[in-house]
Formats: sequence, C-alpha cells, structure tokens
Amino acid sequence: MAVTHEGTAQSEAYERGVARAQSLVREVNEQIHQLRSRLSDLDELDVRTIFCECCSDDCMEPIEITLDQYELARRFPTRFVVVPGHEELATERVVEQQDSYVIVEKTGVGGEVAILLDPRRVRA
Repeated sequence: MAVTHEGTAQSEAYERGVARAQSLVREVNEQIHQLRSRLSDLDELDVRTIFCECCSDDCMEPIEITLDQYELARRFPTRFVVVPGHEELATERVVEQQDSYVIVEKTGVGGEVAILLDPRRVRA
C-alpha cells in the first residue's frame, strides 16, 4: 500500500511540474499578446504567432492562431495550445484539434496548478 501512495505522490509531483512548465510558456504568450495589443490595432481575424505550450522543456515551436481562437482557448485557465503531436495524454485531454494546433486541458492536480498560475487570474 505504501508503494501505491509513493507512486501517487510521484505522479502528483510530475503533474505539478508539467503544469508549472506549461504555465510559464503560457505566461510568455500572454505577455506577447498584451504587448502586441497595445502596439497595434487588432481585429478578430488577426493571425498571431505564439509558442507551443506543451510540457517539453526545450520546445519553442511556433503556432499560428487567430486572436479569436486564442481568446477562446484562454477562457479556461486549464487549457493550453500545443502543436499537434505534443499532447501529454497522461496529464491532459484534447478538447479541440485544428490543423496547426491542439487545445489540451489539464486535469487533476495539474489543472489545479494551471488555475493558480493563470496570468489572467493574477491580473484580475
């Protein structure tokens, strides 16, 4: 029984770490979004480039997404935009799939961390 608890603790620690890493890239994308919004007059069809928000430490793959699509993803603090194939199905589920990106949602402990680290929550 102790092995199960230890495995659960390790799994939760992994989920927390992954969610923190993804939240950091989300924060970078939010900062870019805020700066760009201040510097230009954007419309809803404006295409922007963001960085993949997957859990890989060395991934910086660009994703093209419209402002409207970006805002839809950001409505939920547990959601992240990743390159197709970068999903981590052990800690998240796919909620939308497009040709150039996938929106995933953190679940469990990772979802809790994502909510706490949501940059829009902090600013509100």
